[in-house]
Amino acid sequence: MTSKCFSSIATILSTMPSQNQWDDKVASVYALAMTTWRDDVAMLATVTALKTKEFRPTPAELRNIALGFIHKMTPMMAMNEISEIIRKYQVKDRDSKCSPALKAIVEACGGWAALGSRDRETNTKLVHEVFDNVMNTIDTSDVLSNPPDIPELDSVRGLLGNGTKKLT
Repeated sequence: MTSKCFSSIATILSTMPSQNQWDDKVASVYALAMTTWRDDVAMLATVTALKTKEFRPTPAELRNIALGFIHKMTPMMAMNEISEIIRKYQVKDRDSKCSPALKAIVEACGGWAALGSRDRETNTKLVHEVFDNVMNTIDTSDVLSNPPDIPELDSVRGLLGNGTKKLT
């Protein structure tokens, strides 16, 4: 993240209510946590927090907001995708048809063969049980610095010096 972007983000975060007063120490924690993020991803997460959070989010909460835009997966979406892959493909071909996040969910549920041998209701419960843990442990080290192209990022690019743009 550029220093210009962080300056804008720090201004926004410093205005949000929090138990901790905004100072250089707090700012440095946020800067350290977000240092590898691309500017538009950091700004999108911050503007979203400003619009949706009552209090200043922690760096981890900002990360989860950003990942939510990028991954856009819920337990039900994962289950639907798993069911579709099971229906369409043989076990040996299934891994190549899904994202790394979905592969991790499948592994946590016992693998493709196990999922294929259980009924949908049992699988749905299992996916719901493992979902949060899996999503918090998958490697996302580069996704915030090199995210896929998502439309939501366009909404904040004007805030980064490409002209003036109203927060929408």
